[in-house]
Amino acid sequence: MDRSQQIRDHFANLSHEDFIAGLKRAGFEFIMTPDEFEARMKEAAEEDGETGHRLADELMAKLLTSLGYGKGVEVFEKMGKWYA
Repeated sequence: MDRSQQIRDHFANLSHEDFIAGLKRAGFEFIMTPDEFEARMKEAAEEDGETGHRLADELMAKLLTSLGYGKGVEVFEKMGKWYA
């Protein structure tokens, strides 16, 4: 088996939680599990409407940027906000 196949097999056999933990150990700055994301979004939802939406926007922007979607986040951040 070649090395690239070994790497693919290794990642294919990891649980989602183990994969996220590995990314965190590797130094990725803003990685979270789906449960962590849900908890942070629930915290934002407890704020008043404008503040909650701003916090949720910031959280999603950071998460998407950490996953490589920074250019799309830049477009989103230039859009007008109804609550701003």
